[in-house]
Amino acid sequence: MTFKASLKKAFIETKGEFFITRLLCAFFEYYFQSLKTQKKAFLILKILSIFKQDISLFYKAKIEYFKGDFHKALFLLESLKPNKNPDICYLKARVLSLLGQKEQAFLLLEQSLKSFSRLKGFIELVNLSTNKEEFALVKKLFDENKDNFAHFQNNKKEFLKWLAQAAINAKEYQFAKQFLKESLFLFLKNPRKKFQAKQIMRTKDAKEALEDLAELLALNKITMFLISGVFLGCVRSKSFIEHDYDIDVGVFGVSLESLHEIFTKSPCFVLKNPHYQGGVQLYHLNGIYIDVFLHFEEHGFIYHDGDFVRWKNTAFELCEYEFLGKKYLAPKDYDLYLRENYGVTYMQSKNSKTYYTFLDTPNMQILNKEEFIICLYESLFKEFALFNETRILDKLKELNEKSFVTEYLDFKKGCV
Repeated sequence: MTFKASLKKAFIETKGEFFITRLLCAFFEYYFQSLKTQKKAFLILKILSIFKQDISLFYKAKIEYFKGDFHKALFLLESLKPNKNPDICYLKARVLSLLGQKEQAFLLLEQSLKSFSRLKGFIELVNLSTNKEEFALVKKLFDENKDNFAHFQNNKKEFLKWLAQAAINAKEYQFAKQFLKESLFLFLKNPRKKFQAKQIMRTKDAKEALEDLAELLALNKITMFLISGVFLGCVRSKSFIEHDYDIDVGVFGVSLESLHEIFTKSPCFVLKNPHYQGGVQLYHLNGIYIDVFLHFEEHGFIYHDGDFVRWKNTAFELCEYEFLGKKYLAPKDYDLYLRENYGVTYMQSKNSKTYYTFLDTPNMQILNKEEFIICLYESLFKEFALFNETRILDKLKELNEKSFVTEYLDFKKGCV
C-alpha cells in the first residue's frame, strides 16, 4: 500500500480529528502494514496515547483484532462512542460477530445505517449475513433505510449488488439474480458507465505478502506451493503476471480448522471470509488478497475447490523454483500443469480484456450451477464484457438463461 493509499484510508477513519492527528494516523497505517516497520507504527501510537487522543484506542483495538485477541479488542472499543466514528462501529460489529454475539452486531450495524450514509455500513451487514433469516433481515433493513442513504439514487446500483451478495450467502439464488439484473440495467442505462477493471497488485506488496505467508506456514510445518497465476508468472516472466489481482497457493494434508487458527493469530494476515470451505481467503495488512487452497487426491487426480467450481490436475510432484529472490515449491512438470490450467498458449501474455477464469480455464468443473450463472451475470459489469459480451451471453444460453439474455439485449437496444 502506498503512502497515498494509507493517507486516504486514515483520513476516512479519522474524520473529525485534528489535522496533525490524522496525519500521524496516516503514518501509523503506512508503517503498520509491514512487519519490518511496525516498530515505527507502535511509536506513533504511543505518541497519540501520550496526548490522550481517543483515536489511539481505535488503532489499539485494530491491532488486537489483527492478532486475534477479540476480547481485548472489544474491551478497547467499549470505551469509544460508535456514533462518533462509523469505522469504530464497523470494527466493533466484526469483533462481536467473531465472539458469537451476532445479534448485537446486527443491531449495531442497523443503528449505523440510520446514523451514517456510507455504503460500507451496508457491506459490513451483508458480510455478516450467512443464512435465509439474516438475508431477510438485510433485505428488510435495505427497504426501510434506503431513503436515509445520502445520494442513494446515485449509488443504487452498488447497494443492489451487495444485496445480491447477501442473497448468494443465503443461497437465495432467484433473489440474487433479480437484484443483479436490476443493478445491471441501471448500469446499462448510465451513458457514463465505467466497467470494472481489476485492481492490479503492486509487485513490492505482493512479494512481501508471499514471503510473510511462506514464513508463517513454514513455522507451522505446513508445506506451501505456488499454483495458478503466481506459478504461471514464475515460469513465464519470473515475476507476478501483469494483470493478476491476488496470490494463489496450495497446501496438502492440513485441516481447515488448523489454517483458521494459524491465520486468526497471525500478526499480518486477516481472514476475509471465514465461511469459505475450499481453504482460506485472506488479506495481508498491505492490502494484498491471498487464497490458500486445500488440495486433495481423488481417483488419481488432484483437486482444489473454489466457491462454486473446482479445478482438476494430473497428480504432481513438487520441486523448488526460484521466484523473486526466494525459493518456493511448485509442480515439477510445469508444462503439464500450466497446459491443464491455461491451455497450450499459456506462454502468451493475456489480460483482463481477453481472459476470464470462469470461461477460459480448461480444467475447471462446475460444482454449483446457480452460483456459476450468477458469476456470469456479474461478469457483465467487468471490463472483460466490453470485448467478450457475446461469449458471456452464449454461455448463459447454454445454461438455460435464454430469457435473461433476450431481456438483456432488448434493454440494451432501448438504451442506445
